[in-house]
Amino acid sequence: QVVYGKVASDGTGARTVPVIAALHERLQAAGAAGQVQIPRVLAFLPEQQLLLLEAIPGRPQIARLLKERLAGQSADGPLTLESGVEACGLIAAAIHRSGVALGRRRALEDELDWLAGSIAALARVSPELGARLREWLERAAAAGRAAEPLPLCFSHGDFTYTQLIFDGARTGLVDFDTVCQAEPALDLGQFLAYQRLAIHRNQRPESPMTAAAVDRLCDGFFDTYAAAMGVSDVRRLRARVRVYEILMLLRLAVHSWQKLKVSRLEHATALIEERIAWLH
Repeated sequence: QVVYGKVASDGTGARTVPVIAALHERLQAAGAAGQVQIPRVLAFLPEQQLLLLEAIPGRPQIARLLKERLAGQSADGPLTLESGVEACGLIAAAIHRSGVALGRRRALEDELDWLAGSIAALARVSPELGARLREWLERAAAAGRAAEPLPLCFSHGDFTYTQLIFDGARTGLVDFDTVCQAEPALDLGQFLAYQRLAIHRNQRPESPMTAAAVDRLCDGFFDTYAAAMGVSDVRRLRARVRVYEILMLLRLAVHSWQKLKVSRLEHATALIEERIAWLH
């Protein structure tokens, strides 16, 4: 049996145990346990702060499929990039409608406060970059405050395709360290920001994926999610997702600067400059 161990000194392991138990129960009750697998907790050792989790079958596939598409290669197997991304939308919907009431509150103002503080610290060392990021943050904040917020729900908190596992027709989700009560737009914006950045960074200059193709791929995720959730006001959801997408790109830019990842920072800022125009 393959077992994964995670050690965290901040109490994350202890908080994860009831989260996974509650999510298992809710997915089972909703009849979604067969489609979305999550690992079971095997043990938690409080003295060592060690969480032991079972391995779920399968592996991440979207990164591979995306690299193949950007390289001009055809997918080898029944899973395509489009169907994989749409499956990610279904996973997000299953998590959001689970009704699990655990996880810290993470509202729009929390995101704005974290970014404002992080950008202020960055600006003391890199004033020009700080000024650009601050301007973008102010525009995103204005758009966020102008758009009607969505009800908070159980959210993954770090929803990217690297956390999603594929095993034939079955899918799975791992890493529950960041679960929270947030607007659904947080997870959706995070996924789209991460996906757009990966495409931006790995484009072939001689044959890039067109903007229309990128939008179709992102729309496949969003539209599948909206349909699965039965969203009645799609425009309202899309407006919030666009705000959170910018905020998640700003987070990526800050983290890239902190970790001295110059190339990723350049791609993130270029993408923010492109995407900020979509805010209304």
